[in-house]
Amino acid sequence: MTDSRHTRIRSTARDVAQALGVSQSTVSRAFTEDASVSPQTRAAILRMAGSMGYKPNALARGLITNRSKIVGLVSGSVGNPFYADALQRFSQHLQQRGYQTLLFTAPAGHDVDALLPVVLQYQVDAVIVLSAPLSVATAEACERANTPVILFNRSLSGAKAHTVACDNMASAALVADWFAALDCRRLAFVAGRDDTSTNRERLQGFSSRLRERGMPLWRVVAGGDFTYEAGYRAMQTLLTTPDDAPDAIFFANDIMALGGIDALKLDQETASPRRPHTPSIVGFDGIAMGGWASYQLSTIVQPLEEMVAAAVRIVTDPPPEGQLVEAKLPGTMMVRVSASAPPASPEQSTRAAVLL
Repeated sequence: MTDSRHTRIRSTARDVAQALGVSQSTVSRAFTEDASVSPQTRAAILRMAGSMGYKPNALARGLITNRSKIVGLVSGSVGNPFYADALQRFSQHLQQRGYQTLLFTAPAGHDVDALLPVVLQYQVDAVIVLSAPLSVATAEACERANTPVILFNRSLSGAKAHTVACDNMASAALVADWFAALDCRRLAFVAGRDDTSTNRERLQGFSSRLRERGMPLWRVVAGGDFTYEAGYRAMQTLLTTPDDAPDAIFFANDIMALGGIDALKLDQETASPRRPHTPSIVGFDGIAMGGWASYQLSTIVQPLEEMVAAAVRIVTDPPPEGQLVEAKLPGTMMVRVSASAPPASPEQSTRAAVLL
């Protein structure tokens, strides 16, 4: 007995054209926005296509137009909620503009170079790289394939790639001003992956502003990665010398800061005698978890919606050939319990919004 699920033949554009006595190209134009076909003919074709169960093949059309309307989203680990949120927003923004997305993920701790040849096999119109390092050579390979690369929340010196990111250095400088206004003296920075531009820029912006103020950066702890576990371990390291513990800690991202807060809570519950002071803690990203009652994390909020929109515009309205976009958008301060609001100053009010 034959299984009809495997023998059923799909209707084609040629079938629809023959049924109506029109050309196959006319059927194709009826499914193309703004194509030259009369409203009456388009309506008749759509009715016939519906009755015959015909739907145009988007992949086949891409071969004809040389535009697949597919964007490759290439990401490292999505354990950080910031990137999970970004991926969802990219999918929504692109679908609203008639694009579809393909997601490719690299193993934790790896770059995305090995993935790019696979991505390019799908004839994507653009590649957006999130949360993973990319080499200059791989970016150049994409350029040779006439496929634009957009680095999201990352930058790569010398690469022929567009960049859309938060202004990490200026935002990190806000944290230095914040701690200075709170009269903190022993300032620590907990680093993420040292091979990423986000980590380098946040450390540089923080330490440079401290030097401008004549304040030393008391300690830098290498977390090694942008993870909860890395933040937890880093806080344990900072608390090994109770008499010389920091009074303010800037974590390279929020998920690390949450790990640090949990390690601090455990230490406060078990330390004897109790520590006299709780350090001010600030993260970076603005993930929703930071606002949970158990954390109440003060942080620098990245303008995620604006960053995603800026990256999507490069895809849908590309700049002139050879022109690279470098968009750096300002972050804002979100003040919660983990670090109190600094005294207001005219200088701060012009550079950041304090959200209470």
